[in-house]
Amino acid sequence: MHENAGDLEAVRQMDLGDQVKKIWINEPDARDTHVKAGDDYADGISIDEAFSVGADTMDAPGGGSDPGENCNCRCTLGYVKGSE
Repeated sequence: MHENAGDLEAVRQMDLGDQVKKIWINEPDARDTHVKAGDDYADGISIDEAFSVGADTMDAPGGGSDPGENCNCRCTLGYVKGSE
């Protein structure tokens, strides 16, 4: 989680506005809720928007409050081009 949070903070500090969106990248063997998040957020969401994963919400993989959604999470953040 620390790498995801640090990466996200660096992107926020670049002050790119809507030029960049974040995506959820799940591991092929990830739990069902994480695979669903990968599918749901494939087109990207705002850098400041939270991912909804199962019953939890989080800024980045591993950054929520539900241990069932966060412990041993190997998912990562990715970024795609947003609007200009």
